[in-house]
Amino acid sequence: MTKLLHAFYDLEVNPNCFDITKFVCMAELARREEGCDAIAAYIVLAEGHGFRKDDPFEESKRNWRLRNIMMPLLALMPSVTTIASGITRDVAARIMSGADAVFPRGHTMEEPVSCFEWSDVILESLRGKEIPGLVPHQTALAWMRRWVEPRAKGRRTVSITLRETDFEAERNSSLENWLSFARALDPVKYCPIILRDTDKIFAAPDSAFDGLLQCSEVTVNIELRAALYEVCDLNLFVANGPAELCVLNPRTAYVSFFKLRPDKRTGKRPEMHADLALGRKKDFCFAGPHQQLAWGDDTLPAIESAFQRLETSMAEQAEEVSRYKQLDAFPPAKIDPGEAIELFTLSGRTTLVDKLLDHFEDVSKSDVQRWRVQTAFSRCNYPAVVEMSEGFSLDNERAPHVYMMRADALFRSDRQLEALEIYKQLSQSSFLWQQARLRLGMVQVSLEQYEEAAANLEELKAKGFNHRLLSEYLARAYRAMGRNREALDLMIEDFKSDTAQAE
Repeated sequence: MTKLLHAFYDLEVNPNCFDITKFVCMAELARREEGCDAIAAYIVLAEGHGFRKDDPFEESKRNWRLRNIMMPLLALMPSVTTIASGITRDVAARIMSGADAVFPRGHTMEEPVSCFEWSDVILESLRGKEIPGLVPHQTALAWMRRWVEPRAKGRRTVSITLRETDFEAERNSSLENWLSFARALDPVKYCPIILRDTDKIFAAPDSAFDGLLQCSEVTVNIELRAALYEVCDLNLFVANGPAELCVLNPRTAYVSFFKLRPDKRTGKRPEMHADLALGRKKDFCFAGPHQQLAWGDDTLPAIESAFQRLETSMAEQAEEVSRYKQLDAFPPAKIDPGEAIELFTLSGRTTLVDKLLDHFEDVSKSDVQRWRVQTAFSRCNYPAVVEMSEGFSLDNERAPHVYMMRADALFRSDRQLEALEIYKQLSQSSFLWQQARLRLGMVQVSLEQYEEAAANLEELKAKGFNHRLLSEYLARAYRAMGRNREALDLMIEDFKSDTAQAE
């Protein structure tokens, strides 16, 4: 008798978009762990209008996306043998009550569990799992080869997928740059193939695309699109939904541009490389040498540079690329677990940090303890930082970071004298001496040791270290000692610096 994993993509907490790709990959991992033979996948409607409250699409488009994007994406996982879309919560609850195994684990209709983020996939890769790929059917691959071969005539094929939608238009492709890039490719060596946004293919022809090969057929068929990406030698994107068909297929070569826009509330650009635990290379930790991300705007020089970088990487690591192109799943992550934990901590993904720490208990105890201290510090749990950092030796290579967090936690817990001693020690012998000297001056000001604070901060400033806190605390020390003119000069200097940066 067939044992099924019943996987519920709940629109109460999950979005109506290509993010379902991550869900189905995670469901396949769960199927293997549970020893199930196949997956029955259900798209469950939310309460009310059926979709998540922040769903940006009008009602007619929501239902179209369910049938033409979400369901076909589920079908790209070979183990998915049953797909039911738009089922009510009552029906889902009845199915769940008689299920052999349920995914996500702990999911109920009353307390639904989301599963659609890259961090879910990355966590499993970091824990040593092989991430299953999304594989187009052989028939789709054969059809796309039949379409490509007579047009490419032996040239290297380069698909260019354009984002041209009204939703979050700031993320759209820079059309002029991409078309200029396509036209500048050597026509003897390369065959560019343009894939316009699905919203655009039924509009009147646009003369801007004259003379460029387009493949509109695949923009309305998910499996043909996935097959074209696998057949093409290279695929280029700005980050969008269709790019996930490449990111989650080990056989495809791609560059995807992440156009980092400032947060509307804070004005700061997101630290997505930390959020995704991308590591120093800033590519996905499970990706092959033929799978790369580009960070920044899709200017013409940036596109040309990213394209050349990918071509060079594929040529220099041809054997590894060839190995990936035979795989159905990605090998485990190529990033040190400590680096991943630091990145997740930086982005506030502390729940993921906890899961990784539990998994990596076989790593040296000092490393695990250091990571736990770092996680506690990111949560502002200063008593835990003080307790867990007890006993670290400054001879340990990474101990200065731990001692700095310990001292900061003591300082913020009104234990300035203890913090003072650690900052003194770090400022004399550590590669963190500049940060330690700054903090030492800050503590000395808080303890009304103004002359010592001024001496430390002046020395730091004389050595070229500039920081707003340095100026602020040095000015406070000057004022306390009656050196008001020097304090005023510092404030004027800071104001001029801020003005120059703003300009």
